[in-house]
Amino acid sequence: MYGDDVREYMSTTRSVILTVVGVLLLGLIVVGLIRTVRRRDSGDGSVSTADGTDLALRRRSHLMFGALGIGGVLVVLTFVGWVAIVFGALPGTALFAVAALVGLSAFGTLLDRRLGPLPTTARASRRRGTVAGLTTFAMVLAANVAFVWAYVPLSWLWAVLLGAITYAVVAAAQWSRVRVAEVR
Repeated sequence: MYGDDVREYMSTTRSVILTVVGVLLLGLIVVGLIRTVRRRDSGDGSVSTADGTDLALRRRSHLMFGALGIGGVLVVLTFVGWVAIVFGALPGTALFAVAALVGLSAFGTLLDRRLGPLPTTARASRRRGTVAGLTTFAMVLAANVAFVWAYVPLSWLWAVLLGAITYAVVAAAQWSRVRVAEVR
């Protein structure tokens, strides 16, 4: 039974290196999640005001550059996702999904803090950025599943476009909520 089969195994050195890298990545993700939760529960932080800021230009910049930025990030995440699925199987895919969730949440927070609605606090920016990032991730995941299931050509491109549009819609909704709150 085993006499005629040739089995190729990964070298011990390569196995150890990949294990160490995987553990380090997992550790970084866990530390990032812990820090995110701690920051979410911290105080409001400094208040950013709209003194001397053109809010219409800021809103346009947030929607346009946010959608373009998220689209670029999603292209990279799509490639890394394919690599994770092919070479990492189920553990690699799970690690990729958690890293993508954290990464999109952090990127959404960064975009909101730099280009989002004013006046705001650090806590509000984190909350809006996290909601935008997680909503975008959920939409892209659902789109990928639906497009692959339906054999849509260039499904990854349509999912990236849908993700960018989703981010712009969520960010526009967040801008409208701030304006309604200002009126009251």
